[in-house]
Amino acid sequence: DAEKLADWRDELEPGRSVFLAVSAEYDPETDDIRLRIGALEPLEEAAARAAHSIRVFLDAPEPLERLAGRLEAGGEGTVALVLMLKDARREVEVQLPGQYRVTPEIAGAIKAVPGIVHVETVG
Repeated sequence: DAEKLADWRDELEPGRSVFLAVSAEYDPETDDIRLRIGALEPLEEAAARAAHSIRVFLDAPEPLERLAGRLEAGGEGTVALVLMLKDARREVEVQLPGQYRVTPEIAGAIKAVPGIVHVETVG
C-alpha cells in the first residue's frame, strides 16, 4: 500500500539493512505468490530488541573505567564481565546489577576499548 511505503521511505534506501515482517498469499489461478509487508524496521533496532545481554571478556582491570563510560543504564538488557585469570587458568564472571541498553552499536563501542578481549551478545 502506497501509504505504508511513504511511511517507510527513510528506511528504504540503498545500502540500509532492514527487518521485514511479511505475509504471503498464493493465487492458484495464476500460480503467483504475493508478498505483503506487515512491518519494517531498521535491522539495528530489531537486533537491539533481540539481544538481551552482553558478556564482556577482559584479562586485566585497566579497561573497566572506559567500559563503564560506554554502558547506558535504563534498558532491558544485562551486562556480565568475564575476567580471564591467566595465572589460575580460569574465568570469573560477574553480573552487573541493574538493566542496560544492549544494542549492536554499544557492543561495537565496547569492543573498541583497548584491553577488551571479546564481546558476546546473547539474545
